[in-house]
Amino acid sequence: MATLFESNHAMELASTLTRETYDFEGQESLITPILVYYKDIISSNADLIIRMAGGPHRLWPHMKTHKMEAVLQLLMEKGITKIKAATIAEAEIAARTGIQKVILAYPAVGPAIQRIVALAKAFPETEFFTIGDDLASIQALSEECIREGIVLPFLVDVNSGFDRTGVELDVLEPFLAAVSQMSGIVLRGLHWYDAQFGEGEPGFREKAVATSDRQLSILFDEIRRIYSTCDVITLGGSPEFGAHTSFIYPYAYLSPGTVFIQDWTYAVKYPEMPYKPGGLILSRVISNPRKGYFTLDCGEKGISTINKLCRGLLIGVDHYEEVLMNEEHWVFRMLPGYESECPIVGDMIHIVPTHICPCSQLYPEVPYVSDRKLLGFWEVSARNRKLTY
Repeated sequence: MATLFESNHAMELASTLTRETYDFEGQESLITPILVYYKDIISSNADLIIRMAGGPHRLWPHMKTHKMEAVLQLLMEKGITKIKAATIAEAEIAARTGIQKVILAYPAVGPAIQRIVALAKAFPETEFFTIGDDLASIQALSEECIREGIVLPFLVDVNSGFDRTGVELDVLEPFLAAVSQMSGIVLRGLHWYDAQFGEGEPGFREKAVATSDRQLSILFDEIRRIYSTCDVITLGGSPEFGAHTSFIYPYAYLSPGTVFIQDWTYAVKYPEMPYKPGGLILSRVISNPRKGYFTLDCGEKGISTINKLCRGLLIGVDHYEEVLMNEEHWVFRMLPGYESECPIVGDMIHIVPTHICPCSQLYPEVPYVSDRKLLGFWEVSARNRKLTY
């Protein structure tokens, strides 16, 4: 079933993910499909991330995967005080939770400028960092800050070669100079996202990231010589996290996100980061339309469909292949010779999503499990794009 199932590592990993691990008391009461969080696994993943980073003080993790106050509270209990947010709604939830420093890791453009300034005014005890790569938008942010009587810390978004956003390195010097002259914002450093390094093999990632980190430290030392207010570089995401951990630099912070929850793609592609999937889709078999076929109630509206070839791993089911997926249906058939092992109507199936991040957007609340018991529900607090601000 597609490349994410076919490697030896994938098959070995799949064999370790059992129904015994993910079954829990109370699951029969849940309406399916539904996203379920396993609190003990998420906590264990967080502990491992903190150890790998060298302490919570080196982490500036992303909350885009879970979008919720409950997970932020869990991380705060472990000493994490800084968070990245993909949306202003996420930034608002982080501030409500008591996070000390929040980066809006997305350029503030259009109405977002007024919104982030209003949010910063409403939560003066939280330090809100903005990023950007367009001088006109940054100037508009500067003017809004002046009008509202506040000063926001600012990180220049640098194009690391990923070519998604950011200022190219060959024009970074004049860009920094222009930003440093603006009032209402204060230049505090660089936002560096190098996802292109995450696509290579472990050896390549480590060498590429090490070279990049050395160059960054030289560059940032020069930047600090000119701009003494600069004291932050945020580095990478989850795929590059392991490679960045050996970079010991006083102004560098590491920004993993997905691996706190973990999904099937990262589990297979990055075996050097042994985090366990802590967010699964629970589904039911609703039909056996013909011999050896089974249909789940988890269609395109219940799980991320970004990877069309491999949307998730079914735990406790072997020797199957996908037939089709519609909005509310997901049909499989057993491989020849294994028809007798076909799940039947009413069976509950746990699915490790190929991509966990979009799944949180699909559910207003997530049941959470600890010690194999359903304990309650966590609200996906920042599921909507706008809350108050």
